[in-house]
Amino acid sequence: VYAREELGWSQGEVSASLSAGAAVTVASQLFLFGRVVKRAGPRGASGLSLGTLGASLAAMTAATAEPAHSAFYLVARAAAGVADTSTAALVAEASSSSDDRARNLALIQSTRAGGRIFLPLLSGRLFEMSAHAARAPGALPYD
Repeated sequence: VYAREELGWSQGEVSASLSAGAAVTVASQLFLFGRVVKRAGPRGASGLSLGTLGASLAAMTAATAEPAHSAFYLVARAAAGVADTSTAALVAEASSSSDDRARNLALIQSTRAGGRIFLPLLSGRLFEMSAHAARAPGALPYD
C-alpha cells in the first residue's frame, strides 16, 4: 500500500523491488557474511547486523523519496541476510554435540516455516482491523 500510495509504484515495480531485496539477501549471505564473521565473530556479526537492520528500517520511515527509500530497504535486506545466517552459526556454536546441533538447526527451520505460514495471516488480520481507522488507516494503533 505504501509503495503504491506514497511512491506511485505499480505492482510490477513493487514485485521487482521485492525480487531485488531477495537477491541482496542471498548475496549478503554468500559474500558478506563470512567477512563480517571473520572480523567481528558470530556474536558481533549478529549484533552488528541486527543493529544495522533496525537502523535501516527506522531510516526507511523517514526517507519518503527515491532512491533513499529503496537504498535503506536494500541495506535492511542485506543486514537481514547476515542476521539470519549468524543466528544459525550461533546455534551451531552453542550446541553441545552433532545430534544437538542437528536438532537445534531443525527447530530453527521449523520455526521459520511456521512463521511464513502464520505471520502473513496475522498481519493481514491486523491490517484489516486498522484499515477503517479514522486516523492513519492501515497503521498502528488498532481500533
